[in-house]
Amino acid sequence: MERARARAYIGHVASLFRAACVNHPFEASSASHTLLAPDIQRYFRDINVLHQHPAIQPNSCDEIYDRVLAGVDPNSEIV
Repeated sequence: MERARARAYIGHVASLFRAACVNHPFEASSASHTLLAPDIQRYFRDINVLHQHPAIQPNSCDEIYDRVLAGVDPNSEIV
């Protein structure tokens, strides 16, 4: 149960980090930052790809935690 809860928290923190530290600054930057050369574009891509990793992806983390709370098999080897 504790590991499932920790994964759910990690997924939530990853979402907050992606929104606050990468997506908002990227959206606030000028159109010239949509080119592939600037660092902010690389950060945007890297964080958004990392966010899809199954260990920190919020939807799968929440699903596992909900399954554990409901007393159902978590259906994951990571927990």
